[in-house]
Amino acid sequence: MSKNTINSIVGCKKISIIGPVASGKSTLARRLGEILDLPVFHLDCIWNLPNGEKECPDILMDKIKNKMREDKWIIDGNYRSSLARRFDTSELVIWLNFSLEFCLESAASRHRHGKWTGQPEYFSAPKDAPLFSVEENLKTAKHYIIPLAEKYREKVFELTTRTQIDAMILNSLGAL
Repeated sequence: MSKNTINSIVGCKKISIIGPVASGKSTLARRLGEILDLPVFHLDCIWNLPNGEKECPDILMDKIKNKMREDKWIIDGNYRSSLARRFDTSELVIWLNFSLEFCLESAASRHRHGKWTGQPEYFSAPKDAPLFSVEENLKTAKHYIIPLAEKYREKVFELTTRTQIDAMILNSLGAL
């Protein structure tokens, strides 16, 4: 990770964090939000309504568009309908491109510990089938992300290990 990359992270005001389910998007968003003093917007928190329903796609997209009009933010989540717009609007896109094995283990660990990071607090109990979509989600995420990552190559920062995330966090702290 170059010093130039670290400086660009610290200077960014609009950051998108994308990647498959159970890759740590929400955790990284919270950590970077604290370090960089940026508000964090979790897409899961507007998609999943308190009554267990899902937000209307048009309303969801309006909320995402409104957030992207703000001066500074970190947005985490994939949500295909907003990916292209977020790639275009973001100053930096952090892509957590982890293996299927990593995501499966992470999802299983969350299930064992009843942790659903990025989900609203009302999802305190583990879901009935926590691993149902990890593999499909990973395939779908890559299918939509790879073309955008190639198009916006200059602003995409791809991480493939937790060690890289930890190094980015430490270096960001040191750059302040």
